[in-house]
Amino acid sequence: MKKRVVTNNTPNPKHIGPYTLYPGQSREVEECYLGIVTVPAGEIADQPASDEWLDGFVSQKQDDEIEQLSALTDEQFARVLEYYSENDPPKKLAPKLVEELDSRGEDFKLYQYAREIAGYSDEDLQAALLSEADNDAHLQLLQIELSARSE
Repeated sequence: MKKRVVTNNTPNPKHIGPYTLYPGQSREVEECYLGIVTVPAGEIADQPASDEWLDGFVSQKQDDEIEQLSALTDEQFARVLEYYSENDPPKKLAPKLVEELDSRGEDFKLYQYAREIAGYSDEDLQAALLSEADNDAHLQLLQIELSARSE
C-alpha cells in the first residue's frame, strides 16, 4: 500500500488511523487512512469514479466529503449525486450537494444529460430529437450520440 508523508501543522495532536502525530511531527501514513483511493495500474484512467472510489468517498466523515466536493471531477460528482439520490445524504451534506450542483452550472447539467442519453435506445434517441427540438445544446448532444452509434 502506498504511503504519504503527513505533517501535523496544528497546535494539537492529530489522529490519523492508528497513528498519533504531535504538533510539528511528520510521518508516513498509508493512503487508506487519508481517504485516498489509488487506481490500480490495469484500470482505465478515464474512469476514476469506480465503485471502490465511491465506497471510499461516501464512507468518510461528512465534513471531509463537504471539503472535497469542489475538487471532484464531473464524473465523480455525478456518481456521488447518483449514490445520494438512492441513499439519504447526511444532514450537513445535503445542502452542500445542492450548492455544488448550482455552482457547476450549465456545463455540468449538459454532462449529466450526455450520460443520461448514452443509456437511451435508438428509438428513445429519435423521440428525444423531436422533444428537444428547441434546445440547441441537447440537440447537439443527441446528434453526437447518434453519430457515435452509427460508426
